[in-house]
Amino acid sequence: MVLEFKIPNGHDWSSLGALVPKFLSYAVSFVYVVIYWNNHYHLLQTVRSLHGKLMWLNMLLLSLLRLRRCMVSCC
Repeated sequence: MVLEFKIPNGHDWSSLGALVPKFLSYAVSFVYVVIYWNNHYHLLQTVRSLHGKLMWLNMLLLSLLRLRRCMVSCC
């Protein structure tokens, strides 16, 4: 995830108001990734042995999470 904030033109608190939607989308995206990371960690704790197919499914899951970042950046 990349956090990109442009420097506001004004020097008061109201000029920061334009950054609120970007900050909220970043916060929601961060919470989303944390939830998936936590679930992923607990899921892999139950696995007794790790094999190639499971590793590829794991990479697929992580690549699908990457698409989430693209959807958030379009907002």
